[in-house]
Amino acid sequence: MNIILTLVVLALSCVNLNAEIRDSFEFDGYERSFLVHVPTSAHAASKLPLLLVFHGLTRDGQHMMELSGFNALAEANNFIVVYPDGVSGTWDVKLGPVFTDDVAFVEVLLSYLSARFPVDAQRVYATGFSAGGHLSHRLACELSSSFAAIASVSGTMTDNALDACAPAQSVPVMQIHGTEDSIVPYEGLWKLNSVDKIMTHWASKNNCSQNPRIIAPPDYYLFGQPAVERYLWDSCDNGAELQLLKINGGEHEWPGGATHLKNLVGLQSDLNASQEIWNFVSRFSLH
Repeated sequence: MNIILTLVVLALSCVNLNAEIRDSFEFDGYERSFLVHVPTSAHAASKLPLLLVFHGLTRDGQHMMELSGFNALAEANNFIVVYPDGVSGTWDVKLGPVFTDDVAFVEVLLSYLSARFPVDAQRVYATGFSAGGHLSHRLACELSSSFAAIASVSGTMTDNALDACAPAQSVPVMQIHGTEDSIVPYEGLWKLNSVDKIMTHWASKNNCSQNPRIIAPPDYYLFGQPAVERYLWDSCDNGAELQLLKINGGEHEWPGGATHLKNLVGLQSDLNASQEIWNFVSRFSLH
């Protein structure tokens, strides 16, 4: 067995691991599929950070890959990025009937990926858009020992998810959200909590300073006017941190997304959510 394992490692070290690899396995009665991008510079002997990127409702991993542009960042920063597919385009965000347990699926997925790719288990991160952002918050709540940091774009937490949130340790969290989001409103709606409430929740869970600092001057502009406010909660347990990027006038969108019409015609701020997310999460590792 040791000889076979050595041969596999040697083979991987001689092969270019770079590719968009579509893979799947059966879980909970469903075939769960995902796309994997391994950077060109990957080497089997070197452990790399892993970023899981979860798509929005009705979409899939392919769409999220094209929208976010994380593959280019993975090449530039030498990390593995994976785009899972939800069952029928959905994720279990604890809002209503679901097809399968997505938190349990992610646990199995992490084990599956770690057995096949050179993953640094101390530097595993999650992010997502809309429902995928909701799921990222759930992962921070329920798998805090597996994720070094998470980020959410236009996704908050349902009442059920927030009530059940009991992380075993502090988790750095970034939230990117537009004030004019009509799908997941900034101020909350029905069973979706407001952005301010979830940030207060995480500040409490991580034992951070309750009053954030506003980082000034604003970093991003639209037609020459400040478009984004950056809030920072620090002094958290175990070096954790919270950041909120509040996009004034922003809608339900992935800022800087390659396929977003507003970005293509220059009608949104120059904020690039993917770059901001990587800049944030990559600073953290599990203790």
